[in-house]
Amino acid sequence: MQVGLIKVPREAASSNQCLWPHEVADIHRPGVFGVMLQASQGRPRYTGRPTTKLGGQRAASVGEARGSVIGKATCASYPPAMRAPFVYRVTAVCVFLMGFALHLTNVVIGPDRLVAKVFSPRVEIVFAVMMIVAAISGWMSLKRLASRGLLRVVYWFALILITLSIPIHVRSVVIWSTAWVHAFPKYYSHVETPMFLALAYAVTRFRFRGGGST
Repeated sequence: MQVGLIKVPREAASSNQCLWPHEVADIHRPGVFGVMLQASQGRPRYTGRPTTKLGGQRAASVGEARGSVIGKATCASYPPAMRAPFVYRVTAVCVFLMGFALHLTNVVIGPDRLVAKVFSPRVEIVFAVMMIVAAISGWMSLKRLASRGLLRVVYWFALILITLSIPIHVRSVVIWSTAWVHAFPKYYSHVETPMFLALAYAVTRFRFRGGGST
């Protein structure tokens, strides 16, 4: 009886990158070296004990066989946390570019026309949802952040800024009014406009362990 097991190269198994395609090895006699890919784990791991007998014969594969994947595995089995850096970068860039556009519009046409013509509660819904998604994925990605120095400081600043801004925008949706814009002086937008543009660029420079784009 032949048992199809996945042989994972040590270099691929030691990283968080998606393993595709896998090399499939047919293990049918003792002495053949293979690596068991555990289906219950987010990434393959090497452990140290041969598997139990399968179909009357011992498969000489290292690793505890909590689960195995027969055939080729796909990237779809990765947990949501592995995809968090990609989601954060997309949503955070959208949030900061949208903030840049709104503040620039405020500078050009003023807060009265901004609220009346552009920044409606429906726009606020989109803004609030993107900020919530960006905040959640940003905190999930924190442990995988590989950027150092100034970029790491900017990551914390951007993440905290988004997180603390959520209540303001959610409240705006609940009361169905964006009149809170008038509470901020116009020169506030002169500061926020270049800052949001710079933050949007900085988000694209963040790097995460495992490639950051999974």
